[in-house]
Amino acid sequence: MDLKDSDIEVVDPPSTLASLEPGSEGSITCTVRSLTKNNSVLVPISVRWTDAFEQEFSQTFDFLAEDERPSNWSEEDANPFNLTSLDDPERLVGRDQDLVALDSMVRSAQSAYITGQKRVGKTSLVRVLLHKCEKRDWPTVHLPLGRASDDVIRPLVSRLGKSISRHYPNLKISEFDSVADGSSLLVRAGEWFEEVGELLPPQMHAVVAIDDFDELRPEFINGSMADALFLFLRTLVDERWLSLLIVGSEVLPTIIRKQEHRLNQVAPFIVRNLISREDTKLLVTRPTRKWLEWDERALDRMHYLCQGNPYYETLIARDVWTNMRERDRTFVQVKDIEETCAQIAASASPAHFSHLWADDRSGWDPMSDRAHNASAVLRAAARCTTETVDSAPLEEVIAVAQQWVPGATNADLRSSVANLVRREVFRQDSGQYRVSIAVPLVARWLRGKGSEHLDEMYEASTIARASKAIVTARDLADLVVGLQYCGDHVNEIRVRAWLEQIEDAEGRYLAFKLLKRLVTEGYFGVDRMQREALPDLRRSILRGKAGTVQALGKDRYLQNFLVVDHGKAGSSAPSMTLALLRVLKIRKTNVLTSSSLVDRLRNPRETKVLLVLDDFAGTGAQLSRDARTVVEELDSAGTAWRESTIVVVGAAVSAIGQIDADLPEGVDWYSAVGKRVGNRLHAFASDAGIFETEDELRQARDLFEAIGRSIYPDHPLGFGDQGLLALLENNCPNNTLPPFWRGGRWMGRPWSPLFDRRV
Repeated sequence: MDLKDSDIEVVDPPSTLASLEPGSEGSITCTVRSLTKNNSVLVPISVRWTDAFEQEFSQTFDFLAEDERPSNWSEEDANPFNLTSLDDPERLVGRDQDLVALDSMVRSAQSAYITGQKRVGKTSLVRVLLHKCEKRDWPTVHLPLGRASDDVIRPLVSRLGKSISRHYPNLKISEFDSVADGSSLLVRAGEWFEEVGELLPPQMHAVVAIDDFDELRPEFINGSMADALFLFLRTLVDERWLSLLIVGSEVLPTIIRKQEHRLNQVAPFIVRNLISREDTKLLVTRPTRKWLEWDERALDRMHYLCQGNPYYETLIARDVWTNMRERDRTFVQVKDIEETCAQIAASASPAHFSHLWADDRSGWDPMSDRAHNASAVLRAAARCTTETVDSAPLEEVIAVAQQWVPGATNADLRSSVANLVRREVFRQDSGQYRVSIAVPLVARWLRGKGSEHLDEMYEASTIARASKAIVTARDLADLVVGLQYCGDHVNEIRVRAWLEQIEDAEGRYLAFKLLKRLVTEGYFGVDRMQREALPDLRRSILRGKAGTVQALGKDRYLQNFLVVDHGKAGSSAPSMTLALLRVLKIRKTNVLTSSSLVDRLRNPRETKVLLVLDDFAGTGAQLSRDARTVVEELDSAGTAWRESTIVVVGAAVSAIGQIDADLPEGVDWYSAVGKRVGNRLHAFASDAGIFETEDELRQARDLFEAIGRSIYPDHPLGFGDQGLLALLENNCPNNTLPPFWRGGRWMGRPWSPLFDRRV
């Protein structure tokens, strides 16, 4: 083990493990000293080892060492983070400039309407301002519209009167006549404000905030009831001793514009959802300093994932605090942030996110065409991106979104994109060719729990459909990373061309699911062969009788093991044979054709092991034929060789447990298998876990069987109708589903395979 990093000094070098048996554990110890002032250090560790076949391996990973202070948790500790509004100036971070600007307005006796996205912190900003005004001995009122029922005037005047009396108990303010209604209520309210204004000292100013104004019922926005309400608000605005603050979400400007002839003196004040990296640090460290320390890299990660959105940062911080307390830990690392974000993505309520598509200047309407289009565009952008690539081509996003909202036109979806960009939910590059979701945490949720929620919403809708038959360019690009076949890299363009031979989107999606299982689990490249299959094959060979007759030379190579070269031209067997020689430690001179074996098997005093091997066995039929052919050729020169020869018939990867070679009586033989292909690589096995429903499985089988009947009629699901999902780096087994490896014609059109079979 090697430790190399400028941030540490090795005091005692690492120990060494002499050996480690399969399935056992061991430990390597060392002592290092951190040279940094941080509470943690990330140590790159390189580990090297050799296996029983003297193959060399290495792995490098990062080990995070942290200096945690003793925990200070108690049963009485309460989570300092909640998602409701706050009024503590110490807890309001990143809003200093907003607070100063808004305070300047009320000091100048101005009124304002405060707007911005839901959950951006508008209410907290206003409540902290009111707290600040209270410190000046100014009367204040915070009236959430939900608490005012159908009447704003009575509760507002009542609260304002109580606040004035609390600050100026010596003033003789008459009680408001709350019995009056209609026009008489407005007249009485106007008289009350005029009376109060004459009694107040000149230095006094009052601030009244009406919150959740976007929740106004329609009859209070247009019509006679709206006229009465906005005339009353105009009365408040006209009072020089009072500032009116109206708070609401993105629809608020639309409401105000409908009454702008009455509220033309009310200035707009927009609250945006971004705070700085330093503000992020203050937001999470200030309330937790009693219990937690935060790695700066963890703060960097949180700020990136939330892009400075204080609501989502609070959401993460709340869950991090809970997790750390449950584990009795005190030092927050990057992995804690990532784990919490994964929990949020997998299980968080849509209440935290639905405003992103359901709200805008038109108002809150989650079941509208507009909301469905916006949600489809948002989830399409999430599907077309990954954790590392956060933007996607606009054209692809629109094409994917249209599969969820088939009734929407290209222009409709482009309009949704433009609206999301204007609302800062989306970001768009300068050329307007690519888009990304502004807050990465939102994209993660949309790829997780959000996808489930939107599908449920679509299923209850006549506008959208809960289509899962979607394959993005990012899906294809991720799938083909490192995919080599017959010396060529298989790229996403080639895969897309293969998929597009299937006309309907549902069929392409099912084909992609099969391809994904084939590539992610059924692909046996050279590295995987050497790492998994060939060592297993070696063990299988040596567990049999051959293991008892090994003859090792001084160089530790097997001298009495002979490998039959039986591969046809163009097959993948020769490349597998070379790899096997390295694993088994057999020299190339011991690889012989059947005709060359006769002389090597003449000496009866030395027991020989004859290996008839292949890289893959589906049914084992071809390998069995090859083994019988070898025996027949040897027998043609006499059967004396049988007395001193053990024949092993084996495959590095096999779909069957035993290979029945059915060799002639008198031949000492057994079979050996390396990596066994399980049901997960049988495309249509009920427990393969590829498809979500029985209906999906049936549709996929019908589709591939139909193509198979056209291009490989004798075995439509592959040789032996095994329906395998297996692929070698240099060939494709004929037991694999034929559409992957065989060309022909289907539905009157040419069919081109993705992995053209060599032989």
